[in-house]
Amino acid sequence: MTVGSAPIKRVYLSLYLFVTAVYLLAASGRIGLSNGFAMLNVAQSVVNEGSMSAEPCDPQQPGHPNHCVPGIDGRHYAAFGLVRSLLAAPAVFFGERAAVLST
Repeated sequence: MTVGSAPIKRVYLSLYLFVTAVYLLAASGRIGLSNGFAMLNVAQSVVNEGSMSAEPCDPQQPGHPNHCVPGIDGRHYAAFGLVRSLLAAPAVFFGERAAVLST
């Protein structure tokens, strides 16, 4: 089996769908922590702009100095890893499309 074969792609897709289903069943349905907001902002930027920006964010927000870090290009970025944001990007993409269809 090669990496590009259909059975391997089906395994990866099945694994992604399984992990997504477990996450959705275990999730509380809300964003409870401020780093969750930063993750969502980055995921939305990935989907809508193709960037890693965490905007909109407020770098002056007390108690959260690393949630909104200014970059050299003048935009603000989250000081967290990108894995969670990239994993959330498909959900943001399909959620935004579903919201447009439902209105």
